[in-house]
Amino acid sequence: MKKLLGFAAIVALTGPASAQTPATLNDYWVGNAQWDFVRKWTPVNSGAMSNVSSHISVVNGTWYMFVREFVNGGATCTSEKTKGIHQLGMRAYRSDDKGATWTQASQLSLAPRPGADYSCQATDGDAYYDADQNKWRFLFQCLNDDNVYQGCYAERAGADPMGPFDSNPQYGEPAPERKTAVIRSGALWGPICYGNELSGCYGIRVAEEGTFNIFRKDASGYFWIAFHGYDGRNGYRSIAKTTDFRTWVAGNVSLGVPDGPTMSARDAVNWKESWAGGNIGAGAGSIVETGGYTYQVVEFADRNLACTANQRWDIGLSVPRMWRRRHGNSPQYRIPWCYRVLQWRMGSSAHVMSSMPSSLSTNRPLPM
Repeated sequence: MKKLLGFAAIVALTGPASAQTPATLNDYWVGNAQWDFVRKWTPVNSGAMSNVSSHISVVNGTWYMFVREFVNGGATCTSEKTKGIHQLGMRAYRSDDKGATWTQASQLSLAPRPGADYSCQATDGDAYYDADQNKWRFLFQCLNDDNVYQGCYAERAGADPMGPFDSNPQYGEPAPERKTAVIRSGALWGPICYGNELSGCYGIRVAEEGTFNIFRKDASGYFWIAFHGYDGRNGYRSIAKTTDFRTWVAGNVSLGVPDGPTMSARDAVNWKESWAGGNIGAGAGSIVETGGYTYQVVEFADRNLACTANQRWDIGLSVPRMWRRRHGNSPQYRIPWCYRVLQWRMGSSAHVMSSMPSSLSTNRPLPM
């Protein structure tokens, strides 16, 4: 997916009593809190390509996030099929004051590597600290010389991520075999979409898994991953799981993962937005599990999933009823009960609006 722009801002949830009173997502969901803007921060080296990983990780009181940036002085990729595409990598940042200030790592976490499936770009994804194994795991979207987006994987030992992961070895250091993608394009969307007329994939091939979000490690050792897909026009999101980042469980409700998209263009049809020709579905997203509930934060756009002047990028917060429902022979896709939407429009200032689809009657969140 050729999505080229994101943004980062620090905001705070405040309750009704005081602007300094911390609130929870549950408070916000039921209408008892609001978002207050605190500060804006732009990474030095990322320019117009700025985009952060899907969540801020807190380890031993320190905040960490990973930011996309141009590498090699803004160089472009070198193969015939990727000419003109900028090389991208990821860099770790840390904050010891809860986001007030950030310090960048001196070396890239991920970088393009000749001959690897990330020879052109090692970019959008998620780094997750696995406390049980005392290592960081990074599942990232990678672009190879054939101009194909896939999913690649890297690790870094210890609790400190401020340095290169093992897919980005320093000169003379041995490197594990990290050159090959661990998710081929369409490998997860295949079992999710195909052979199931109720899947919600419009009957079109969906592929280009990316913008990964590692949101859970369960008691059985499974890592739960949310990710996007792309059919050439529309964007989707769904969920799979893995124990080793090599073998994957996808498209199987009996094993706890959905057999269709968790988010598609259908989910934003009723938003209070003047979509230009309708929305074209979901891009990046993040799942947050807090207070006994599961929330999904996902961006939706119109026109395309690149960056086009005056297009609309809205961010919606939703709570799923279940991965997908059926009523008799009629498919009923997994829909949220309610959205709260932050609207951002290219070329204009940001503002916040609430959006309640008229067909939905309640905004109470559901337990996980």
